[in-house]
Amino acid sequence: MQRCIAHLGLLIHRWWVSSLVVLVSSIALASVLVSPVAAATVVGDGSPASCTEAALRTALTTNGDITFNCGTVVHTITLSSALVIADGQDVRLDGAGLITLSGGDSVRLFLVQQGGSLALANLALIEGNATGDEGGAVRNSGSTTLTNVLVRNNTAGSGGGISNVNGGVLAVRQSTISDNIATSDGGGIFINSGSTTVISSTISDNVAENGSGGGLWYYQWNANLGGPLTVESSTLSGNTASDLGGAISTSGGEGTPELILRNCTLVDNRAPHSGAIFNGGTATTIANCTLAENQASDYVAGVFSSADSSLTMSQTILANDPQAPGGNCAHEGTFIDGGGNIQFPGTSCGAAVLTAEPLLAALADNGGPTQTMAPGIGSPAIDAGGSACLPNDQRGQPRPADGDGDGTAACDSGAYERQADETPPSADNVVGDGTPASCTPAALRAAVQRSGSITFNCGADPHTIAVTDEITITNDTTIDGGGSTRGGLITLSGQDNTRIMRTANNVTLTVRNMTFANGKEPEPDGSGSAIRTGWRATLIVENSVFVDNDSTAATRSAAAVRLPPIAKTRWWYATASFRTIAGAMAAPSTWCSAL
Repeated sequence: MQRCIAHLGLLIHRWWVSSLVVLVSSIALASVLVSPVAAATVVGDGSPASCTEAALRTALTTNGDITFNCGTVVHTITLSSALVIADGQDVRLDGAGLITLSGGDSVRLFLVQQGGSLALANLALIEGNATGDEGGAVRNSGSTTLTNVLVRNNTAGSGGGISNVNGGVLAVRQSTISDNIATSDGGGIFINSGSTTVISSTISDNVAENGSGGGLWYYQWNANLGGPLTVESSTLSGNTASDLGGAISTSGGEGTPELILRNCTLVDNRAPHSGAIFNGGTATTIANCTLAENQASDYVAGVFSSADSSLTMSQTILANDPQAPGGNCAHEGTFIDGGGNIQFPGTSCGAAVLTAEPLLAALADNGGPTQTMAPGIGSPAIDAGGSACLPNDQRGQPRPADGDGDGTAACDSGAYERQADETPPSADNVVGDGTPASCTPAALRAAVQRSGSITFNCGADPHTIAVTDEITITNDTTIDGGGSTRGGLITLSGQDNTRIMRTANNVTLTVRNMTFANGKEPEPDGSGSAIRTGWRATLIVENSVFVDNDSTAATRSAAAVRLPPIAKTRWWYATASFRTIAGAMAAPSTWCSAL
């Protein structure tokens, strides 16, 4: 089988622009001396043409704040060489959500040397390239802080997005690290003897092509220079490594390397060994995190801890790839069960850990700066963790809360705390009552309107639902046909008359254990006779079959699936029949690797 990830458009990114209001009050009988605040250095005179690389370099010759006056639309400055922040420099750049710095796929963007200090806010760092070196966008050995920064489409030997090395201090806040590639370790961030904090951020779709740590790679070669890796209130999703740790890989080192995860969601990360976390030679603490849908072809899908490591885990959900040979967990080192943990399926995390289906909704915007997975109605995660837990959940909502309405507030397992007045997503969205006759197109449409996770109860035998016109998916939805064989038990047929499904913009559709057959796209609408996806939508296809879907558009190459500008497919098997052009998916700029 193959897993393909297609990236065909720009990420949606929110820009938070904050203002600081300083109120100075005069109080009788008191004399207050206020030093004047130095004016910021401004790049540009109001026109895009004035905002050049030379103007930015001139501004960087002084310390202090640097702002931009480049007009009212987003402006890109392409660099010819890295911007160096030397020992003794202290620079703060604020792009106000309108500035993109590009390396033009040829140079790194920033080199922060020991003793240098750099703060970046409200801008994007793209297309940096440090092939054969570390840190495609930023290499930090000093102090670097990113606040509301997008680090995207950068490449390096290690640390496709960022490297933090040689005693560097790195803080990433309310930022997105995505679609970066390392030819070795650390697709998103590479850490070697540096102290790193990631708060309220997203690390997604990064790749360690020939190494470990698709999202983050952490090692401490010098105990005097290193520090802990702390990740709080953040989401790591869709990251891939060719070896260890799809989301995070640690490799120990000198002193006491430490990994701390609090209120985090790790979902849909992939590696042959340790889909979510490889914990090697490190003291790791995981509290109130959700690890779900992570995949491993050779061993553990959730967390692997080596003999020279320790793992303390509390109030955490592990619900990962049921086909992973090693299950959710493997502990060769010390394991401390802090209570309130949930595993599913199996008992690989230990007999004392509750085994139960957590009934999680799809990854979605549930409030807060990052996406989360909410526990559905009846989830055993709700109020499962006792009265002692972190003060807030990943979204910033207070803990504990009376999520199950029994009159007693208790902590939820996982990164999401269901509030007392909150309506949870439905986890009981079933098509059919056990008979084939009950599984009709109308029943399926009603389930789609409810969205969430859709399953089928149509009897023990395979069943076909014949749709008469396309079904539109307007909210994040998972459709699971059940069964263990490729294509599952449920076939959706367009009867050679209609497209089967279409998604709206900016939604995630997951189809699992399904067969899509005999779809036909309407002329002259174009491609995607089985599924057509909207702008910036995400499509995830698992263990499914596309057969005899027909494209009539001579200029289109996708008969079965028309991919969105941002798409992910995994474990997919597709065949399609065409009258004009052969192919299963329209996916320019597609990266594929075999599991």
